[in-house]
Amino acid sequence: MNRSHFLVCALALVLTARVSYAQQSNWDSTKQGDFVVSLSRDVRGEIWAGTEDNGVSHFSGGKWTSYQTKDGLGDNDVYAIAGDRLERVWVGHRGHGVSVWNGTGWKNYGRLLPSGGPTAARAPGV
Repeated sequence: MNRSHFLVCALALVLTARVSYAQQSNWDSTKQGDFVVSLSRDVRGEIWAGTEDNGVSHFSGGKWTSYQTKDGLGDNDVYAIAGDRLERVWVGHRGHGVSVWNGTGWKNYGRLLPSGGPTAARAPGV
């Protein structure tokens, strides 16, 4: 996927999320956070929003439900979200690894690389 195709897809997803948000529910920044850094739509068409510092929020049935570490999420900084055909939602964290929602709870997988990973080896000072 080239960069322009990715940007068009991301913009379409953001606009879809904004329509759902505006028509059906209110985003409460005290619960869901002010800084959304990732968005995804799962196989059921429901929206997932990842935030920096406030975990992940799920829009279903006309309302937002938020998940944080206190709810079993691996980390409150969510930088990537993707759904799979088995209706699981995969959430990527910067410092923790990956959390997977199976419809009833979270399963967490720690980082597979040593601290810093390959990025730190290529970018001094990171």
